Amino acid sequence: MATSAINGSDLLTKLGAGSGTNTKTLAESLVEVERKPRADAINARITKTENRISGLSAAMLNLDTIKKAFQTLDDPSDFNALTIENSNSAAFRNSSGGCGNRQS
Repeated sequence: MATSAINGSDLLTKLGAGSGTNTKTLAESLVEVERKPRADAINARITKTENRISGLSAAMLNLDTIKKAFQTLDDPSDFNALTIENSNSAAFRNSSGGCGNRQS
């Protein structure tokens, strides 16, 4: 003899008792109504966090680019290339010691 699974709602319907409302579908709908706002809030927080991570990654990449640009300026001799010559020293005199060193 084969047996089949009958849930409580189906049994009441087959016996002709109950309100005729599908309680299984009703219960599933009620659970979904309670679950959806929470799931949406969690998904919104996940999206916000992912966007922050992406922003921080972009900022780190930009800072790394700036760091590399400044590393090309780390040799003080790069700033000592200015030479001024004047045949009439009484009219104008200048000297350059580079990197903030003051010479007279």
